[in-house]
Amino acid sequence: MAYTCPFYVDLLVSFSLLFFLIFLTSHMLKIRLGSRFAVFVVFAIVFSFVAPYASARLSFAHIISTIGKSENQWEEAARVSEYIRSITISFWDFHGEERDYVRWHRARNMFGFDIQKYLVVGVGGCEEMAHATKRFLDYLDINSHVASFPGEDHAFVEVRLDNTWLVLDPGYRLNLITREERGQKRLEEIGGLSYVVAYIDQDTVEITQKYVPTDKIVIKITDNGMPVANAKIVLSHMFMGKTESLPALYSDSDGVVELNLGPMSYNSRVEPVEPYYWIIVNEENTGCKVQSTGSGKTANVEIDLANV
Repeated sequence: MAYTCPFYVDLLVSFSLLFFLIFLTSHMLKIRLGSRFAVFVVFAIVFSFVAPYASARLSFAHIISTIGKSENQWEEAARVSEYIRSITISFWDFHGEERDYVRWHRARNMFGFDIQKYLVVGVGGCEEMAHATKRFLDYLDINSHVASFPGEDHAFVEVRLDNTWLVLDPGYRLNLITREERGQKRLEEIGGLSYVVAYIDQDTVEITQKYVPTDKIVIKITDNGMPVANAKIVLSHMFMGKTESLPALYSDSDGVVELNLGPMSYNSRVEPVEPYYWIIVNEENTGCKVQSTGSGKTANVEIDLANV
């Protein structure tokens, strides 16, 4: 969410509280130390923590002001994407425990992205860049949302300009290309693109068919032949050696869920990879698999939980 008050008001309040803390701490320290030395020590410590955040807040306001001088939203959107790419240190440049920490931090803050902390740290992957890009676009009143390829571990931004949804993908330096163009580039890169979702109002909307040709997958869940309503269904597979899952779906009153899957003909760049999805129902792997060639066919899968 955007800040609810001007940055300088928030900054003034923060500094007021910090100066009060400095005064209180120095008052306690001067029992053993000289007053001036105590104040200097406390101020130096507090300032070392505050300065990066103050700088980030001022930089955010400056960039918004600079980008917003253009009356062309196409130009503004492209500038935002380029700016986010230029300030980001990719977490793929890290290794081992460092990269694992960034992944943990990403999962921990999935629904609480903090643009100020991001501007201070400047380390992230495609998901952090996507959320940062959207935050800037929100301030510029440009309609956008974060989207992703959840089965292939990538996130980006869709922006609506002149009644057309276009892709901003700062991680790949792709600005304002069509959905079909982004889908084709992904297929050329890794050979597959199984699923695409947009995150709108904390909900997910499938948009796979906007990017690539698909197959229709119909999964029916029963128990001793009777339909199971509201069963939690997750499709999961290995991609680049990690487990990637699609957003959970829930069966209707007939025990059915439907989704569209794009091609899964992955190349060697993403091995080890499974060119199919395991079907997990109510947290249990059923042992059933689905895959897609993107040829427009319909695949029907019925799973009886009594036999799982």
